[in-house]
This record gives sequence, structure tokens and C-alpha cells, in this order.
Amino acid sequence: MKKRVINLLAVLLMISMFPFAAFADEMPAFSVTSAEAKPGDEVEITVSCSDNPGITAWKLDINYDNNAMDLIDCNMECAFLKVMGSQTIDAMPYVISWSDDTKDVTTNGTMAVLKFKIKDTAGDGDYKISLKYDEDNVYDLSETNIAFETKDGTISVTAEKPKPPQTAVVTVDKDSYEVNENVKFSFSGELADKYVISIFDDNNSLVNSTEMTETSYTYAFDKAGKYSCTVTAYNDHGSLESSKIYFTVKKNESESTPTSKPESTPTPTSKPESTPTPTSKPESTPTPIPTPTVSQSRGSSSTASKDITSKAVSSKNVSSKKTAVSKTPSVQSIAKADSDTDSAKEITSKESAFSSVISSESVSSFDTSHTSAGLTESSESEAHPPKKSKAPVIVIVLIVLAAVGGGVLFIVNKNKQSY
Repeated sequence: MKKRVINLLAVLLMISMFPFAAFADEMPAFSVTSAEAKPGDEVEITVSCSDNPGITAWKLDINYDNNAMDLIDCNMECAFLKVMGSQTIDAMPYVISWSDDTKDVTTNGTMAVLKFKIKDTAGDGDYKISLKYDEDNVYDLSETNIAFETKDGTISVTAEKPKPPQTAVVTVDKDSYEVNENVKFSFSGELADKYVISIFDDNNSLVNSTEMTETSYTYAFDKAGKYSCTVTAYNDHGSLESSKIYFTVKKNESESTPTSKPESTPTPTSKPESTPTPTSKPESTPTPIPTPTVSQSRGSSSTASKDITSKAVSSKNVSSKKTAVSKTPSVQSIAKADSDTDSAKEITSKESAFSSVISSESVSSFDTSHTSAGLTESSESEAHPPKKSKAPVIVIVLIVLAAVGGGVLFIVNKNKQSY
């Protein structure tokens, strides 16, 4: 009998404990939801209330890591009316509150919606959004403090690791070009923001290297040959070089034709300009002296003598006039003496007779000495220059004597006229 009583009491005790366990599981709580984001993302977090036994006021502090995110908005249109927030959105901590002095409110659900902006510099990690409150700020209408559990939330940030360019490609529109023809290079690179194009010749020597942000480049080659090209794609996190492409630059077709050669070589007409022309040579050599008229036949020698005599007389007259002009003052002084007139006549007659004898002898000697020699000299004049003869000297002497005689006659005549 006693054992049955003890067992009954144990069962009752166990039954009486169940309500207390149920009550412990239904403890009221303020909680924050969690979310995932990447740097630069915007994400919303909800603050809510659960298992509310009935309250008339509450006030919560919201804390977060403002080095990784910024609170940009708070929407308080929710289950609790007349919810209020901090005066500035960037206040730290950010405070939300609500009150109703007329009754206890047992509403559960959303208390506020917070919007955060994840900073670009945020690294990988879980960033906590925590709730705190003062026990005197959560109470019922009888001003009895009501305990609430707080459940923090997190924003899990997964930052994408920076990546270098993933691809780098360069192309040309054909495999062969001519000298001075524009070659257009086109290139691309995934995640690339700039490029460096490098051009090499057949010896793998660098011909040109250019950095640019554009995706095309034009270059003209002034020499024929085989060339290659690569492009290196860059960004702030690395670089990637493309595969090498090959192409050929050929000479222009116009340059390979024979008509282009005379342009680079001197024309035949320019060669005689640097060498003396054949016409200039006779100018530097003395022309042969023509043979005198004495080389003619003997029958024409008298005619030549007459010509020489006439020329001598004419030259004597000219010289006599010049001498008379130059000696006029001295003649006038001589003409005043009467005694000099007779002596002048005698001198004039003697000189005239002497000059006639000399003239006839010189002309005959000139004719006989040069007639026979003229035949020989005419045949050999081209091989040997003619020898100088004494005839010119004799002629000069005769001219001088004739001039003197003419001057004397002029003086005598002048004196006669004056008297």
C-alpha cells in the first residue's frame, strides 16, 4: 500500500513539472536575421520580436562594424506602431524605440528593417549585427520589467579575390603585307584594362613596343622581312602574355620592276659633264701660223713687194702725222732760223735717195730668200713651225726712217707756210 502511494506522488510530481518546461522554451526574444553579401553589395537585415508576453514599451541599441559596412536606411513601418529611430542614420549605435501607455501589446513580428551597404574594402568574414537593451527600457503596463532574450545576426562577407587577366589574344587581318603598308593589330583580354604590344623582327630583336588602353594598333614597316608580335594584357592584379603570331612584309611590286633602277643610278648624259669635251682641246693648242705670201710662185713676188712698199709708205705717213703733232713746239723754234732751212733741204734729199735704195734692195732680197724656202715650208708647216726671218726687222727700220723723213718734210713745209 505504501509503495502505491509513493509511485502516485512521483507521477504527479512529474506531471506538475511539464508546464514549467514548456514555459522555459517559450521565453520572449528580440532577434536579428542573418545574410550573405559581397563587397559592394547592399543587404537587408530584419529585427523582430517573438513570444511576447505583453509589453507597453521597448528600446533597443543596434551595433555593427562600421569599418566593413554602412547603415544606409531603416524602415520602421512594421507590426509595432509609432516606432522611432535615432536622429541620424550614421549614429553609432543606432537606436530604435516604441511605446504605448494605454495597454500591453502582445504583437510578434517585425520591429524594423535595416539596410546595410558592404564596403568595397571589406574582407572575408562574418560581421555581427548585435542587439542590446537596458532592462528598465522593456516593461509592461504595470511597469514591471519583462526579460527578453537577444539573438544577434551576422552578415557573412565573401570577398572575391582579385584576378589577373584571364585571356590575351592578338590577331592581324592577313599574313603578308607590302613595305609601308599599314598593318592593323587587334587584341583583347578578359579582365584586362591596358595592353602592351611588342613587335619583333626575324632576329627576334624588338622593333616597336607601345602601351595603350585601346584594343587596336596600326603600324607600317619600312623594311621587308619576317616579323612576329605578342600582346601582354594587364590589370592591377597581374598580367598575361598572348601567343606569338607571325607575318611577312614584302617589297613593293613597283620597286621590283626594272624601270626603278635608272632612278638610283646616274644617267649616261651626266658622265660627259665631269670630263672635258673634245672641243676644248683645240682651244688650248696654238693654231698653225699661216704661211706668208712669199710661198707662192715666183711670178707673184713682185706683187707682194708692191704691197709691202705701199703699207710701209702709208704707215710712214701716219707716223709722220703723229710725230708732227707731238713735236710741234720744237719745230716752231727751229723754223725761225733762216739758216736751218737750207740744211734741212739737203738732209731731206739725201734721206729720200737712201730710203729708195734700201727699199728696193730689201724687197728683192726678201723675195729671193723666201720664194724657194716657201715651197719647202708650206709642205712642212704642219710638222715644223716656220723659222723667224730677218725681213721683219728690216721693214721696221725702213718704217722708222720713213717716219723721220716725213717729220722733217712736215717741219720744212710748215716753216715755208709761216714765212
